[in-house]
Amino acid sequence: MSKFSKSKLVFLAILLPSISYAANMTNNIDGVGPIDDPVKPYICVQNQKGEATLQLAPGKSGDANKASGNNYYVGATLRIDGCDKEKNAYLGYIGFLLSSSGELTPLITMNHRKECM
Repeated sequence: MSKFSKSKLVFLAILLPSISYAANMTNNIDGVGPIDDPVKPYICVQNQKGEATLQLAPGKSGDANKASGNNYYVGATLRIDGCDKEKNAYLGYIGFLLSSSGELTPLITMNHRKECM
């Protein structure tokens, strides 16, 4: 292979799009707390820096894969009334494995450790 052909091949490889899957997630949590007055938490999808990049209010949907920045995993916290770490009470964390078809499989790890709050 000539030097010119190798450089063309490398250039074309750089231009190829990376594979990514759409993973639509909807917050259909019925509620937590007292039966007569349940709280409906937000699902706060995070990127690798721990920033809430998708804030799903009750009944709302969004692409969790795009928001997480990871093709294989989506992590999210559950919070009351919003996704602000300082203002909204932490309920726990949930992770999802993402399949090539865009299907989310929950890895439920409800975590109530103080350092995560």
